[in-house]
Amino acid sequence: MASANTVWTWHRRYRQGGLTALQDRPRSGRPSKADTKYVARLEQLLDTDPQTLGLPFTIWTINRLRLYLAEQTHILLSYSRFRALLSKLNYRWKQPKHDLTHLQDQNAQATTRTILDWLKKTSPSTPPKPSSSLWTKQP
Repeated sequence: MASANTVWTWHRRYRQGGLTALQDRPRSGRPSKADTKYVARLEQLLDTDPQTLGLPFTIWTINRLRLYLAEQTHILLSYSRFRALLSKLNYRWKQPKHDLTHLQDQNAQATTRTILDWLKKTSPSTPPKPSSSLWTKQP
């Protein structure tokens, strides 16, 4: 809710200049470190797989992206400022889907697939009923 002074200020500005006088004026304070070049590089990196840049990870986290941009642009934003910038640009974090296939042994995978296929062909179509007893009868 606006105070009475704010309403009177808006009223006075409207009488003096119409609707254009009510538009936001430039704010005082230090300009943002994240200039247009920084934002353009950020958006470019968000569409780039980190591994194509020779990095040892598959997804960008906020901190990884922030620190990589600091190396590239020599502009280090705080974690909270960086999150605010991403929010301002309408970017939202989503849960990553981790893919570890690049860490798995390809030969072992092929062998496992072969064994599973063989088991599917040779196993009975109906599995045996599980027993609720902890005792088994030896032959």
